[in-house]
Amino acid sequence: MSGNWWHRLLWGGLAAVVIGLATLTLAPRAGAQETKVRLEVPSGGVNVGGASFPVDVLVEDVANLGGFEFTVRYDPAILEFVGVEKGPFLASTGRRVVCLDPTVIPGSVHYVCVTLGAMPPGADGSGVLATLTFAPTAPGTSPLQLEQPILAAPSGQALPAASEDASITVTAPGAPETPLPTGAPPIATAAQVTPAGPTPTAETPVRPTPTLAATAARTSSSSGDGTNWPLWGSVIGVAAVLVAGGAGVFWWSRVRKPS
Repeated sequence: MSGNWWHRLLWGGLAAVVIGLATLTLAPRAGAQETKVRLEVPSGGVNVGGASFPVDVLVEDVANLGGFEFTVRYDPAILEFVGVEKGPFLASTGRRVVCLDPTVIPGSVHYVCVTLGAMPPGADGSGVLATLTFAPTAPGTSPLQLEQPILAAPSGQALPAASEDASITVTAPGAPETPLPTGAPPIATAAQVTPAGPTPTAETPVRPTPTLAATAARTSSSSGDGTNWPLWGSVIGVAAVLVAGGAGVFWWSRVRKPS
């Protein structure tokens, strides 16, 4: 009877270790930085009829980046799209970059860049993915909405990322300023960058087909990414101690059993 009791204790401990191992392996690693893709507009003034201005698409805290895809939506009554160029970040490790021609409709720009080959590894850290250029055509505030950016490793595996929108205010040239009391700070008339959520426009948004998402789906099961090997070693060590301890107790109880 006592032998069966120790058997149940031993196997129960092993089951607890296995369950704990699975839970810790699937849990996200503490302290990991969240990857973010955001828009950055110029800090200088933007006036109707003035020079065109850049809007950078930035990535922050990414690891092994091999390609990206995004859509930027804007108000075509206030801004006119001029062009887009890839940034230096994607090729920063020496990988060859190939970008598709942008898909442009009034109020929307869709852009895709990928890299070729298994080596060298993808880009790490933060940098400029692409730079869009707009011309101010009318006074007002236009949202700049970064719609579902997609990041991928060189293998095609999807890299999760948050996104951050922006907005820009275009002023009419020669617009009168509001008088201020003496000593008060001036009212800023430069472009204002503020977080902006999804803003409805007059036209129905056309969602592009995410070309990188299909590739990521085919390779999402590949091994080697995200495995916490130090954690595996620690848990397996604990399991070994529990097994050895349980076996020792079982042996001791057998020795002390009256013959």
